[in-house]
Amino acid sequence: GLAADILQFLQVTTIFFTQARDIYRSGTQALGKLNDLRGIPADLREMLAEMQRQDAHLR
Repeated sequence: GLAADILQFLQVTTIFFTQARDIYRSGTQALGKLNDLRGIPADLREMLAEMQRQDAHLR
């Protein structure tokens, strides 16, 4: 449900910012992680759209 979607969104966002911080701290040594992060914004947009659909359905 909506609560699970919110929890998933928070988990993905936490992972994103943790990895972004690690990349910032390690410089060029973390280029592999940078490539991993590139797909996260699309995942977040997908989750947000699903949460909005569920919210509209509940109203």
